[in-house]
Parts: sequence; C-alpha cells; structure tokens
Amino acid sequence: MNVKRTPSDQRAFEAEQRARFRQDRMAALDNDAKKAQVVIAQVKGLSSSSLDGMLSADESADCTNQQTTINFSADTNHSDDAT
Repeated sequence: MNVKRTPSDQRAFEAEQRARFRQDRMAALDNDAKKAQVVIAQVKGLSSSSLDGMLSADESADCTNQQTTINFSADTNHSDDAT
C-alpha cells in the first residue's frame, strides 16, 4: 500500500519506525544479556562443583598445607666472587 505523505509526515513516520526499531533492538539486547547471565551462573556452578568433586577431603587438605619457599637472598657465595 503506497500512501502519499507530506514531507513532514514522512519524516515523522520514519522517526517512529526508527524508534520502534531501537526499542525492539534494546529488548533483544536485554534478552541476550539475561541469557548470558544465566550461562555465566551455570559455568560458575559447574566449575565449583567439578572442583569439589575432583578433590577429596585429604587431597584438599594437602593442597592447602603445601608451601613453597624460594630464597632470593643476595648473600649466596659464588666461586667467581671470592678473592
């Protein structure tokens, strides 16, 4: 259906179309953001539950009690330095 519009009516009509498009696009983006939040929550849940399942209580205690000491002191004697 081809409707004759005045230039001002045409501009108003096009502005309404753009506004509807922006509104629909924002709704779609909002929907995508909500889906992404659900996926992130599921991944976090899977990650924490899989880690809990992989480590037994003894293994978990061993991992938390391990310490690594690295000595970076400058006092080390090198055979080249001795005079």
